[in-house]
Amino acid sequence: ILDLCLACKGCRSECPSGVDIAKLKSEFLQHYNDVHPPSLRTRMIASLPKIYSLFSAIPGIFNFFAANKYSSLIIKKVAGFASARSIPLLAPMTFRRWLKRNLPKLNPSAPAGEVCLFVDEFTNHNDLPAGIATARLLTGLGYRITVAGNAASARTYISKGFLRKAKKLIIRNIETFAPLVSADRPLVGIEPSAILGFRDEFPDLAGEKYRPEAQRLSQHTYTLEEFIAREF
Repeated sequence: ILDLCLACKGCRSECPSGVDIAKLKSEFLQHYNDVHPPSLRTRMIASLPKIYSLFSAIPGIFNFFAANKYSSLIIKKVAGFASARSIPLLAPMTFRRWLKRNLPKLNPSAPAGEVCLFVDEFTNHNDLPAGIATARLLTGLGYRITVAGNAASARTYISKGFLRKAKKLIIRNIETFAPLVSADRPLVGIEPSAILGFRDEFPDLAGEKYRPEAQRLSQHTYTLEEFIAREF
């Protein structure tokens, strides 16, 4: 049953007892991975942010082999993916690069408020249009966007049970955003599964030293939809 869990956390909100199956799954998988060497497929999924970052300089070459009928079939067969699945393609440029070029022009000179934008690995590498639309929406509404050099969200590591590796990314993100995020400058994310880690997993996995700061950050973290609903 756990193999079919998508870690959507619907169980946590729907279950009268609030049982978090996704959390139980990730903790079980960490113990399982300690005893049984993870498969290539598992390690590839967990390492997707690194893979995306590695090929982000040559997205055209990556996309050619990922989309080509024959090369993609070989990749999926070797990695253990279903042949019917498509390999996610890389955007022509990263969202971070687009922000570096365009954010200074978009940020209002007299902002109505400020937000700290969490640039997750999925928006950064795969869904550039969603990132651009978010930046244009927030600045169009009068908000000044601050972008930090954050680490990946740790979502892929958590979902595949590499919790110790996830903890390293979590600590890096806490250290990055702790000086920036406050009630007056909340943390806003685009991809829900990435940004909600700040509220769900970060306080639990951060460790005693970083837990108070993780809990403080969780109080000022919103998905884009939540932030818009709160403000308007």
